[in-house]
Amino acid sequence: MYAFIITRQAGQTASTYNFLSLFNPSGSGKILSTQHAQMANYAVAQASVATPFLLSRTTAASGGTLESSSSICKFRTPDPNTVGQVRTGNPTVTLGASLWNFTPPFQLSTPGALSAVVQDVSFPAYWDRIALAPGEGLVFHQTDVGDSDQRLNLIIAWSETLV
Repeated sequence: MYAFIITRQAGQTASTYNFLSLFNPSGSGKILSTQHAQMANYAVAQASVATPFLLSRTTAASGGTLESSSSICKFRTPDPNTVGQVRTGNPTVTLGASLWNFTPPFQLSTPGALSAVVQDVSFPAYWDRIALAPGEGLVFHQTDVGDSDQRLNLIIAWSETLV
């Protein structure tokens, strides 16, 4: 099994932003099966907009920062490096259907203002049945204008089997 974590990612004021992508490249000869995913989001100050976050399937991923194999945790250190490609920093992806919607980290304290609260979202029991064939991936992203006072902590863990 493998895992990748990013922490304290600021929400973006752009109308769309891709925080974390996991992609199984064509020709890998493997199936990536998700084992766990989690998102904790919070606001560090009053935010002016409540930005929802999504997890969606992808059919292509490029650009952004391709994370090195040394930044991807192996649950067993003797295992080979993952074939999965992890990208951060707004990679370019071709979106497919959405799998999960995360409510924004807010509690209305005064009209139009968002107070700082923490929300921790784990995925449902069927999550470990999501398989990524070669040429398929996932992306955590926002699709609306965000607020830089929001923060995200993201983790995704997966295993690999031969096709």
